[in-house]
Amino acid sequence: MKIMKFFALFAMLVPLSAICDSPVTSTGFYNVYMDIGQVRLAAETGKMDNLMAEFLLDEENPLDQKAALINALSWERSPGVNVETFSMFLGRKYGVPFENIDPSILNGDELFCLGYLKAMADYFDTSPASALLERAKEKNPASFTVNIILAIVDAQYYIGDNAKWCMIWQLCDTVWQNPELSMDMRPEANQVIEEYIGLYKAYCD
Repeated sequence: MKIMKFFALFAMLVPLSAICDSPVTSTGFYNVYMDIGQVRLAAETGKMDNLMAEFLLDEENPLDQKAALINALSWERSPGVNVETFSMFLGRKYGVPFENIDPSILNGDELFCLGYLKAMADYFDTSPASALLERAKEKNPASFTVNIILAIVDAQYYIGDNAKWCMIWQLCDTVWQNPELSMDMRPEANQVIEEYIGLYKAYCD
């Protein structure tokens, strides 16, 4: 009987450990936004071009669509290229060298986009990305999109220690349980995130 229970538990945990590899790169909610041309292009190429950078800088575009574009770019095959392209456009906008832009001059959406791009560029060390996303949260504290992406990026810190995988669920669940946030993301996109992050809930038992 004990042997049967062991193999049942083993069968349950092995697929879960295989799937739980990276909150930042495994929450592919961009598929919900494939009706947007720039998101489709980002998914096809994985590389930011001028039109994508302009899309991210356009204040009329909703933040969740910008998040979807970055999510569609996914992790960088050539780390830093997408960050550099976007930074060049920021530098051009503010008339400053793009290599070392002062975050204090950026608006909330720009901080968010730069932070999320940095997380995709280096998801092994997301602390610089988290710092920018925290600044974005300060400027837009009620945004569900900002809060859930920050939680996902912060959750990446715990991926290397499965004894702490419960924290991945808890960080995101704190966002889902916050009634003060404005749901500025398509519900179907949030569902994609919940389905993936929900895999870590099993480690809270």
